[in-house]
Amino acid sequence: MPILGNYENQIPALNQTGGVLAINMLIALIGWDTASSLPLMGVAMANGANRRADGFLVQAVQNAGAGYYIKEFLLEGQNTAGRVIGDPVYLSPVAGGGYTFTRPSGAGQDIQEIGVVLTVNAVTGRILFTIASGAMGQAADSIPDLLLTSKMYRD
Repeated sequence: MPILGNYENQIPALNQTGGVLAINMLIALIGWDTASSLPLMGVAMANGANRRADGFLVQAVQNAGAGYYIKEFLLEGQNTAGRVIGDPVYLSPVAGGGYTFTRPSGAGQDIQEIGVVLTVNAVTGRILFTIASGAMGQAADSIPDLLLTSKMYRD
């Protein structure tokens, strides 16, 4: 699953979760480590303690190790079959560190749009991820649906 991102804009963070954070995982910034002067990262998930995505890991990070994340990137080789160019991609409420094409709708699930489908294909689909700084999800059961009349990103 190739990641095409601006690797000049890698941001360092520290993993103190007690486990390994996998490459290609969506992470949340969860605190600050004064000893290393780095932010602490954890697994992002739309219905847990880390209810927003702050970035995408460009490498696996061992516990107590530092690693790098990016905020904008193109992910290729994804199954986007059944989608339409411009469809939104959300932080998953079920797969920790993952994404979903289904808008979260359950009680206690936050909605954070983190990307958009650029190419529709079961094997070579592409998703453009743009994760805003400090983006907080909205509770799925507390905001109205919006009618969007145009798609912003086109191939």
